[in-house]
Amino acid sequence: MRKSRLFIIFSMVAALLSACHQGGDVKSSQEADQLIEKTRQSRDFQHLITLADSLRQEGLITAAKAFYWQGYACDHQMRQRTADFYWNRAIEAAAKSENPEEMDFYAKSACRLANVLMTRGDYEGTVKMAVPVVRRLEALQCDTTSDYVNTLIYIGCCQLGLGMYGDSINDNFARAYKKHTSDIEVKHSDDAYKNAFAGVINIVYAFNNTGHYDDALKWNERYGKLITEYEQRLDAKPDYIDKQWARYDIYQAIALAGLNRNDEAEDAYNDYLKTAYSKTPEGSIVSNDYLEPQGRWKEVAANYESLDKIVDEFNAKHSLESVQKAALKKYRANLLAGRRDTAMAVSMQISEMLDSAIARSRRTDAEEMKVIREKELEIVAERDELARKHTLGIYGVFAAVIALLILYIFYHIYVRYRMKQGYKQLKADFTQVEASSAEKERLDTEQRMAHNILISDQPQPFPTVGDLSYGATPIPAASIFSDFYDYRLVGGRLYLCAASALGNEVNAAHAASLVRSQFRAMASLETSPDRIVTAINDTMAAGDHTPVKLFIGALDLASGELIYCNAGHPLPVIAGETFRQLADGDDIAVGIESGVAFSLQQTVIEPTSLIFLYTRSLLDVRDAKDKAFGEKRMLGEALQAKKTSTTPADFVGRMSEAIYRFSDTKVTLPPMLAIQYK
Repeated sequence: MRKSRLFIIFSMVAALLSACHQGGDVKSSQEADQLIEKTRQSRDFQHLITLADSLRQEGLITAAKAFYWQGYACDHQMRQRTADFYWNRAIEAAAKSENPEEMDFYAKSACRLANVLMTRGDYEGTVKMAVPVVRRLEALQCDTTSDYVNTLIYIGCCQLGLGMYGDSINDNFARAYKKHTSDIEVKHSDDAYKNAFAGVINIVYAFNNTGHYDDALKWNERYGKLITEYEQRLDAKPDYIDKQWARYDIYQAIALAGLNRNDEAEDAYNDYLKTAYSKTPEGSIVSNDYLEPQGRWKEVAANYESLDKIVDEFNAKHSLESVQKAALKKYRANLLAGRRDTAMAVSMQISEMLDSAIARSRRTDAEEMKVIREKELEIVAERDELARKHTLGIYGVFAAVIALLILYIFYHIYVRYRMKQGYKQLKADFTQVEASSAEKERLDTEQRMAHNILISDQPQPFPTVGDLSYGATPIPAASIFSDFYDYRLVGGRLYLCAASALGNEVNAAHAASLVRSQFRAMASLETSPDRIVTAINDTMAAGDHTPVKLFIGALDLASGELIYCNAGHPLPVIAGETFRQLADGDDIAVGIESGVAFSLQQTVIEPTSLIFLYTRSLLDVRDAKDKAFGEKRMLGEALQAKKTSTTPADFVGRMSEAIYRFSDTKVTLPPMLAIQYK
């Protein structure tokens, strides 16, 4: 009974206080929004972070709004990890709300975070975060804003990036486009057009980037119609329109080239070159998206001369991402264009950039982790402080009935004791999570380093000689950093190499890269396979590198004679009139012991026979019951694939289908290379 009376008194006091302050809160909230907008326009982002936090603590803006603006400010300060943290907090803060303003910043935070994650290449993380947000916005009928529409587009683009393609993606894009066009019809504003441009550009870029060129042309046509409509506006700026037509022309050229409609593609590219945007440093770099796939390296290298101008213009600081996405491409373009002196200069510049970028990355990561830790602790402390203030307020209002609250006070003390114990446990759990996050970050860094080593060292295009044909899975598409195949045509011989490195990902990737480099160097000197393997073994053993299982062979294209040396690697398959594996060689990997004399084997490959090279990772593919693919199954599937295949590419395709059937999932295909001799 006492509890019921106490509850009634509390409710009456709370209602009275709420009524007294309601009018003032509305006015204060409007003033807070004006203050935030003024600070944003002044680009004082550090002050914006402090201001949003202060307004949140005073109760003038919601937590979701405050965290969104703090993430916005950190993003403009290039503190990406901290921006991600705040936007995630904004999403969490509004996750259970149905307030329209909260939902607005819920959508804004999700849209910003999805864009950042997609740009970073974290397609899976984008889909995992954004799909629940979109579903909730649709359930609450808050699906009319540009932030919702753009998030819908980001989801579709990431699904394409993950290899997914189907009606659901096209339906999402169509819904997003319909909402953009509807927004244009209703508002007729400059922002409505620009939001539509951004959405359609993302769609066209995603289709071009994933090889769906017919879809890219269809959406690019819609993009062109939007530009034509926008040109009719009296406030349309000529340079902005020029940039949009330039994008339209380059996307058109890329899609047409992907469909082998080369004459039309070149016409579209010439239209692009007529725009003023194409002559800017940024436009020159964009041109390379069309030129690089066609191997026009001299033009590509010339365009990359604008890279330094872009860096100077935006006063940009070098990062690991800029080195990977720009500097390495510039080096490769100059190298393939035959501009070796320039390539050497760029390589030295890359070395300096890497030193600076690594140091800055470490410093920034440490600073951002410190800020995040402090913010987490601050949030917990704020919750305790709010609870304390609430308690003190209750004591002040009900001082007259303090005698009646003795039982409640004892109970409240007990609750606070439990809260304190819970806080200690939370702090201990946070420390444990922090340690786990650091370990995960270390592993992620090792994976990125290994992946970069693999991508920067991929094989050259397969040589075109007589009736020699091939089929292969692309190595860079695999996340198996330690396995690779390679080949070199030297004189009348085709040198072949397949290798599987042991150990952790970074060490294995480094060892694999070293083996590949030595193979290429010694194969170019027409060295015998056994001598190549012996030399690699001595080098690896002396440097204490990760052991590598290795196969190297040399096929005489005139006689069909194949000489080879095997160092513990799974044996290649010869599929012709007879189906067989090559005779076994030495059962010791290179890099274990120096001074080992590896033996040379010899056989003759019959005309029309197919040579199938694979790596250890093929045999290690697992099904849902953790059962390995294994050598026996591999031989059986290879025999069936040979019977139903007419070309090496068909053979590799059949083997890929066999792997998918076995694993019941879209696993990453291991490196496989099939070559047909005459």
